[in-house]
Amino acid sequence: MREFEDMEKDILELCVDMEKINNSTNSVVEYNKGIMDHVSRLAAHTEELAAHTEEALEICENNKVKTHNTKKIIDNVEGAMKELVKI
Repeated sequence: MREFEDMEKDILELCVDMEKINNSTNSVVEYNKGIMDHVSRLAAHTEELAAHTEEALEICENNKVKTHNTKKIIDNVEGAMKELVKI
């Protein structure tokens, strides 16, 4: 009978230990869900930032071309003015 009581006690202790392990595991799962949520949001913001960076790069390239074209126009106007001054 004593062996049965010892076995019952061991089983109860094991159940308590398993409950603690289960609670700890659930805490880790919840913590990981929080991390995954933050990582997902970070990934979304990173993609958004990449898109804005590409737009900014396109704007810079367009501005570079337009600045070059404006310089050509100014040079042409300056050349035309010099020709007019000669006349």
